[in-house]
Amino acid sequence: MCFLYILLPFFGRWNHLASKAENWFHSHCDYPTNNALLYLDVHIIFLNLMSGSLANKIHRRDTLAIKLGNRPSKKELEDKNILQRTSEEERQELRHQIGTKLVRRLSQRPTSEELEQRNILKQKNEEEEQEAKRELKRSLSRKLSLRPTVAELQARRILRFNEYVEVTDSPDYDRRADKPWARLTPADKAAIRKELNEFKSTEMEVHEESRQFTR
Repeated sequence: MCFLYILLPFFGRWNHLASKAENWFHSHCDYPTNNALLYLDVHIIFLNLMSGSLANKIHRRDTLAIKLGNRPSKKELEDKNILQRTSEEERQELRHQIGTKLVRRLSQRPTSEELEQRNILKQKNEEEEQEAKRELKRSLSRKLSLRPTVAELQARRILRFNEYVEVTDSPDYDRRADKPWARLTPADKAAIRKELNEFKSTEMEVHEESRQFTR
């Protein structure tokens, strides 16, 4: 028999929990009760309601309500270019233009004969390709077996070896190329620019359309 009584809070979102608790009490107790005082066990209520699936559903509903409340408006989405402001007719026209471009690109695609002539599309099957590789391997092996030796190449004065090589010491230095233009000062750059402009104005014939860019 239920021996503890509590006053359930009938306000806020707990109204739903109160009705659930009252229904549970009616299904488990034999004697009647009113809507204010319910002779319920506190532990049973919180174990069956708060730690069960009902509390999870309420938590999910609250989370969903918060997310829906923070959802940006349609105008904000349009300002961020997430929602397009184009109409359905404009979108259909854009799709039609894209489809036309794709059809034109596909019509310009080379045929299989052209790809075969350019050696992009292979005409042979897998067995023929393997046989061609084996034939190439046999040909290379035969050529390597007929390659002249080092002595023959020396006799024909193709390879020349010296038994002794003279080695001398050399100081270490930076072998990178010099970049004098990287050391120019602003005054040097201005002088070079002035000299070039004077040379262009006196020694070179400048086109009329380019004369405005010279000094």
